[in-house]
This record gives sequence, C-alpha cells and structure tokens, in this order.
Amino acid sequence: MWPRGFSARFEAVVVDVGRKKKTMFCPVPGREMNQLLSDALSRYHTLYRTGAVCQARRLLEDLLEEQTGPEKATVWALHGLLLSNLGEYELSISSFRAAASSSPLMDDQKLILAETLLANRDVKLGRKIFLNLAEHNTIPLQHTHRLALGLMKTGMPLQALQVCRDAVHRESDEPDLYYTMAQLMSGLGYSPGAVLSALKVSVSLAPDEIMYRIALAAHLARFRDASAGYQVIQHFTLREIRQLSCRRCIGFLKRICETVGDDDLARGCRDHERQCQLQNCSGSNCCRSSEIRQHLSSQIVNRLCTGKVCESGTLTRRT
Repeated sequence: MWPRGFSARFEAVVVDVGRKKKTMFCPVPGREMNQLLSDALSRYHTLYRTGAVCQARRLLEDLLEEQTGPEKATVWALHGLLLSNLGEYELSISSFRAAASSSPLMDDQKLILAETLLANRDVKLGRKIFLNLAEHNTIPLQHTHRLALGLMKTGMPLQALQVCRDAVHRESDEPDLYYTMAQLMSGLGYSPGAVLSALKVSVSLAPDEIMYRIALAAHLARFRDASAGYQVIQHFTLREIRQLSCRRCIGFLKRICETVGDDDLARGCRDHERQCQLQNCSGSNCCRSSEIRQHLSSQIVNRLCTGKVCESGTLTRRT
C-alpha cells in the first residue's frame, strides 16, 4: 500500500528533467484524508503528470509547512519519492526518515527508500530493507520485480529468485516479474527449458512489449533454434528497430535475421547498430537484460551461492 490517502498504483509519467526526459512513477491520490490535503495532492499529481516538476516540488514543500501529524508523514513520503526520482538521494533519504518518525513506512515506501539507499551507495542498509520486505512477503505484486532486482543488485540472487517464485505462487500476472525471473534463472544456471517457460509467460502477458520478445527470440536462437526465434520477431518493423537504444538487443536481432535470410531486417539492424555506435549507446544503460545479467557475473554467483543449479532446475550442494 502507498501512504494513507494513496492507492498502491503508480502511473508512469515521462517528464522533462533539465535537458533530459525521464520516466517517473507518480502515485494516484485516494480519498482517505482531509479534503484540503486531498485537493492539494490532486494538484500535485496533475503537475507531476504534466512534467511541471519544479512546481510540484514547491507545492509539496509548502504543504510540509502547513501539515501536521500523519498527513505530514504522507507529504514527507511523497517528497522523498520526488527527490529520489530527481537523483537527490541524500535529501530523499532524509525525507523518508522524517516520514518514518511520524508514522511507520508502508511496504511501497520502504521499497523506494531501499532503492534510494542503493542508488546512494549505501548497499548494507539497502540490502537490510530488501531482505526484510522479502521475509514478510506482503509487498504488492506489481512491485515484486523491483524487490527482486534490489536483492540481486545487493548480492542476493537466490533470495531474488525466491521472491519471484513467491509472487508466482500468489498468482501474479505482472509480465516484468516473469521476465526478471527468467533472467535470474538463466544467470544462475537453470535449464534452458525452465528459462524458456518464464519468457513465454512474459510475452503472453505483454505481447506488444518488444523487450520481452527480443529476450525470447535470443534465448531460442542461443540454443540453435533460430527459426523459432525468428518467428517471435519477424513482424518487427524498421521503425520499431530504430527505437531500440541497446546495441546488445540490436545485435541479437541482426544475427537472427542473418541466420534465417531476412536481408531487409538484417540490413536495418546493421544500419541502426552503426548509428548506435556513433551515439555511444550501450546495453547496460538501456536494456533490462543487461541490467540484470551484469549483477549475475560468475564471480558473484560463485561467491554467494553455497550450491549449484543442476539441469533439472533444483539447487544441489557442492561436493
């Protein structure tokens, strides 16, 4: 749940931050608060959604001077969220701590605080909060993939995978959860079939999401089934390919198209790949697959896992 008066739902909003566009997550106002505060936070929500970030920030800071008690804790929490999105991590952490001093943080707030601590390089405290959230297993299903990513980034890949499994048992229909789960399983050495099953679920839940289709196609092609991989991406248009900003993903598409003889798509991939090289695009900054796998290097897995995963997908002790 979000703080009192807010739902546990976020809207993704693209806003201008300086000279760059950034995707932020804006909570949606609810009804369980005094009317004046509710109206003010509705104005904040409108400002946030339209990209008027500076005005939204001033509105929150004015509210902090006016509110008291639990209502002020709600505003402090939103202030922490906004500052975290703006990259002002230390101020964001201070705001969340001010909120916690008036009222216990909700799971959503704790998750954002942990992510902010991690961004501010306080890995130890961030890991502690992530583990606490995983232990209680009460975080809303739509946020479990973020919890799994947090655990993975703080060196807890097995716990991250368990969070995904628990969410599956709770009948989650979040495609990003299954995608994250597939990448974790692949990095931890699970069988190709187990990884394939999770990727197929993510694609079935979000058939228009190009990232999931690329991951599924690349996985199929990696295990010598390029024709099956091509069937997943054969309807991609050159316009969709030009929207990609990850050389790793473009390279996957190019190799699949070259293997099956689709010269037009392969040529489009090569042209866009050269353009990305000129623009210094990367995988780690633009692609969730790269983001996940870079935290699952063999050194990390070997150091942190006390067992190894066999082909059946079960964990066995090292001998």
